Amino acid sequence: MVAFMIKLSTTPTNERKIDQLREAVAEALAETLRKGFYGTVGVTWNVNDGTIQEIHRHVERVRR
Repeated sequence: MVAFMIKLSTTPTNERKIDQLREAVAEALAETLRKGFYGTVGVTWNVNDGTIQEIHRHVERVRR
C-alpha cells in the first residue's frame, strides 16, 4: 500500500471533513473492489475559500 502525505489546511472544519472524505473513499472501495462489480466510482468534494463544504460519493453499476 502506498501512503502519501499532503499538507492540509488544519481548520477544525477541514479536519472533520477530511475524516469524512477518507471514510467516503474507504466505503466506496469496500463496496466496489470485489468480484462481480462493474461500473464507475467517484468521490468529489466542493470547496469554498479553502474549506471543504460538501462530499459526494458516486457509484454507478453496469449491468452485465
